Amino acid sequence: MLVFFVIFVLATLGVIFAKSDSRWYIVLCSVTLATLYLFFEPLEEFDLYRHYEIFSYVEGLEWAELFELNEEYNTSFVALLYNIYLESSPAYIVFLFGLSRFGGAKLLIFVTTLLVYGIPMYIVYSAGKKNGTDNVSINASIIFLLFMINYLDVSGIRNMLAVSIVLLAVYWELVLKKKRILSFFLYVIGILIHNSVCILLLLRLLVLIKNKIWKTLAFLGVVAIIPVALLLHNEGVDFSRLGYVGYCR
Repeated sequence: MLVFFVIFVLATLGVIFAKSDSRWYIVLCSVTLATLYLFFEPLEEFDLYRHYEIFSYVEGLEWAELFELNEEYNTSFVALLYNIYLESSPAYIVFLFGLSRFGGAKLLIFVTTLLVYGIPMYIVYSAGKKNGTDNVSINASIIFLLFMINYLDVSGIRNMLAVSIVLLAVYWELVLKKKRILSFFLYVIGILIHNSVCILLLLRLLVLIKNKIWKTLAFLGVVAIIPVALLLHNEGVDFSRLGYVGYCR
C-alpha cells in the first residue's frame, strides 16, 4: 500500500512541476522507488528471498570460484539454484558478484529498481526531446509508466532486468541509430540474464525482413513459438525433494 501512496505522490509532483526539466523528475522517481524497496522484507516464499539467498552465496565466492558448479546440489536448494543460474544466466551471476563487492543483498533490489524504472523513463525523455515534445507531455508519459510497470510485487527480477536492458539496446540501435556495437553487447547480456528476451530478439529480427509475405510468415512463426516456450519454462525443475516447487524468475 505504501508503494502506491509514494507513486501517487510522485505523480502529483510530476503534475505540479510539469514545466521543469524532466531529467530531474526521472532521477527523483527512480531513486525514490529504489530507496523504498530497500525497506521491503520478502517472505520466504517470495522470489526476492531466493535472490537474496543466491546473493549471499555469491558474496562468499572469489572470482576464480564463480564459474564452478556447486557439488552439494542434491542436498541444498541454494546450490541447485546457483548451478541452474550459472548454466542458464551466467551474466546474472556476474552481476550479483559485482554488486556483492560494493554492498549487501539489499543493493540488488536498489540497483535493479533503478534500471527497471530508469531505463523506460530515459527512453521516454530521450524520444520526447528528439521529437520536440514539451516537458508537460514527457512528465505525463513518465507518470503513465509509474502506474504501468508491474514491479510492485518485487518478483521476476531477472526477467525485468533483462527486458529493460534489451529495450535500451533496441532504442539505441533502431531509433537513435547509434551505439550499435554496444547495443549488440547489451542484446547478449540480456539473453545471458534471462532467456525470455529471446522472443523480443526474434521480433527485432523481423525488422530486417523487407518482404511483407515473409515478414508475416516469420511473425506467425514467432507467435507459434511463444506457447511452446512458456510450456517448457513452466516445466521447470523438480525441487520437491528439497521442499520447493519451483525457482525464482
